[in-house]
Amino acid sequence: MAHSAACSRALDAVEDMTDDGPEHNCIVEMQRPAGYWWRYRQSEGEPDKTLRGAMIIAADIAAEQARRIGERLIIASSAGPPAAIYVFDCNHPDAHNTALTPLYEFTPGGVCWPLFTRH
Repeated sequence: MAHSAACSRALDAVEDMTDDGPEHNCIVEMQRPAGYWWRYRQSEGEPDKTLRGAMIIAADIAAEQARRIGERLIIASSAGPPAAIYVFDCNHPDAHNTALTPLYEFTPGGVCWPLFTRH
């Protein structure tokens, strides 16, 4: 998938920090029949800051993809283990996956909506 230069550098940096070999696939990106899908899965023993960094990258990816394809995208998380951050189209089946917590929605116009409330 094509990304901006800054986003590509950030993805490469996270992949380099977390690469335990191709069998672990910390970062997966694909175009599925149901739409765009991206996931960062935290490897065992990684510091929490890599998960926070992946969230920032996910926001960049969601905003960029929403503008590019003209669809709304969702950022979601799973508690794990392993913990993971996801980006997918609003019409993707994972949007209804109860094991995932929707966090943000990005619109093609560049608006980011929080999808959670803090108590």
